[in-house]
Amino acid sequence: MHDRVLDIDDLYRYCNDALVCYQDNRLIFDSQNPILVDDFDSMYGFLHGYITAPDSMVVGIFDDHEDFMYGLVIFDNMRCVDKFVAEVHIAISKEIWGKPIKEVFDRMLKNVLFDVIYCTIPQIAVRAIGMVRRMGFKKTGYIPCALPYINAKGEEKLYDLNIFTYRKDV
Repeated sequence: MHDRVLDIDDLYRYCNDALVCYQDNRLIFDSQNPILVDDFDSMYGFLHGYITAPDSMVVGIFDDHEDFMYGLVIFDNMRCVDKFVAEVHIAISKEIWGKPIKEVFDRMLKNVLFDVIYCTIPQIAVRAIGMVRRMGFKKTGYIPCALPYINAKGEEKLYDLNIFTYRKDV
């Protein structure tokens, strides 16, 4: 597996793969989020904004021949004042959850140009929280009762939004 930055030409080719990644990660969007990415056109529009934004970069995770894209890593709100900082959003296909993706992420973190990377994860997303902790992210804060999600019992509840940070210098 390898990763590389996506451009507009890649967007059309891999849009359906990106849709699978988001469908496999149902907790990316809260239950009242107005953004719907449930078909090719909506996914295309959603990712187009990140690919063309001057402060964002979208990285695809591919099989060796680039026949399929297994995941997306979006670096957003990229800033630089003494250190390079970015917010990260991740959507990964179920096919590579676990050890395969951890190896890819470890390599990405070692080679990424950012000194500080942060993400927000709802407390209901326990697998995502476990993954970022194993990658070396530390919980640096939270926003209480921030986002609504439907739990396993079918109840809509407000969950804390956890803030995790990865620092290369620590």
